[in-house]
Amino acid sequence: FGSSPNAPRWQFEGFRVHCDVSSAMVDHATAKYLQDNVGDVLSKALSEMAVQQPADAVNFLSSWLHAHAEQEEAKAWEEKEAKELEEERAKTQRREEEKQVRRQSIAGEEKRREDAYQVFLGRLQDLDTKFEDKIWAQLVDGATKATAASSGYLAIAEEELDGLEGPHLCYTHSTPGSEWMLDSMLPKDVGVTWKVLVENPQEEQWLEEGTYYWKPPSEREALPPPADDDEEAPPRPTLKYYPVFVECVTDIKEVHYFDMTRLGAYLALPLVYTSYYTLEALEDALAFEKEKKEKEEAAPAAVDPEKERKDRLKKTIKEGGKRG
Repeated sequence: FGSSPNAPRWQFEGFRVHCDVSSAMVDHATAKYLQDNVGDVLSKALSEMAVQQPADAVNFLSSWLHAHAEQEEAKAWEEKEAKELEEERAKTQRREEEKQVRRQSIAGEEKRREDAYQVFLGRLQDLDTKFEDKIWAQLVDGATKATAASSGYLAIAEEELDGLEGPHLCYTHSTPGSEWMLDSMLPKDVGVTWKVLVENPQEEQWLEEGTYYWKPPSEREALPPPADDDEEAPPRPTLKYYPVFVECVTDIKEVHYFDMTRLGAYLALPLVYTSYYTLEALEDALAFEKEKKEKEEAAPAAVDPEKERKDRLKKTIKEGGKRG
């Protein structure tokens, strides 16, 4: 294609393009580069041109190469799109698999929580259960898991403490990692926790700032109308004590922090029961049992009238037999 006798010379032989390059101007590596990059394309172009034999061979070759470049570009774009689509499908499949694993994990965790709750509930309903220290620890652990909380605590309301004025909540049990709470005490009317120990809170107390009582669904749903128009609607069932729930503690100024401000929700549950598990009540119970035992030991044996009658009858029969 060149007029210079030393220029590279292209030969068309058997629909193959060979590049003969002068060793004085082009080394073997350059010739290999040309053969590898344009040799096959020019072979196809020249083969097509040999078949059609256009009048303007240069324009034909230019147009053919341009169309070939567009086709190769479109092919590369399609291959790129197909590869990206395949990668996106693989990512979607992985995401779905991860979601399925998470759903199974959540379902498994919920089942474990429910099983633990039922086991613990069975212990509470068992009359032989002794309320030892481990029972309260299990209560804190179970309640924390059931509510998916990050930590949980159990406190007892002490009316009097040496050196302190007024009632305090003394924390006795906590989940692992929150043992520092066991050294903490909450004075009366500080924070929102004391609200759970208000018995039968009145309607106006629900509206007070800093009161965040939680009502069960049975108290939030509308009551069915009475069957008879003259009949009064049945009273709505209510709790004696209500939980306190704060959805976001940083939004409520009444929330008390023992060390630093923390994020998240807060739930306080009342646990009010009648018990003699106090030192004074235990001492009174022991004194009562001791006094009862002493009275039983000091009292004369009780006489059974029926037994006494039978004994007299036996004695009379025996004496009559001797006389006869």
